[in-house]
Amino acid sequence: MGETYKIDFAIKTLPRFLAAAAAGEKTFTIRKNDRPYEAGKIVRGYMPGFPQIFCDFVITYVLTAEEFPQGLQPGYCVCGIQLLDGEQSRAVLAAYEVIKKIEETLNFKAEQSEYFSAPRTQKATNYWAQAWYEHAAKIHDLINGNTYCGEAAK
Repeated sequence: MGETYKIDFAIKTLPRFLAAAAAGEKTFTIRKNDRPYEAGKIVRGYMPGFPQIFCDFVITYVLTAEEFPQGLQPGYCVCGIQLLDGEQSRAVLAAYEVIKKIEETLNFKAEQSEYFSAPRTQKATNYWAQAWYEHAAKIHDLINGNTYCGEAAK
């Protein structure tokens, strides 16, 4: 994009949803309406535990539960989003391909509740970084025909 802009919100997003948005397939997000979301604000979606894997989006539209009570639970909203930076998109999609390989090879998939239950602290970031590192190490060993010597797979 080349332009500089201010990030209004940073939000954790499941890898599959961030990848779909980065690819332009998902042009909305459903969020707890706990922030002042409004058209024109910039949102940075990132993968839990990996704040360096992100994409920035501009909010194009907001639909609240008050406006559409038949379709949204109270306290939630739908935000229309538009990708701001294609370079970020390519990085997110590459990272997601690695995550999919980890999940498929090791039959490992974190549940949605696991992604979002971790507190917003450096300790939580370290936890996720360590978990993915351990899974990546297992894949490395499997590919190279070695028996994984670390903690047993769960």
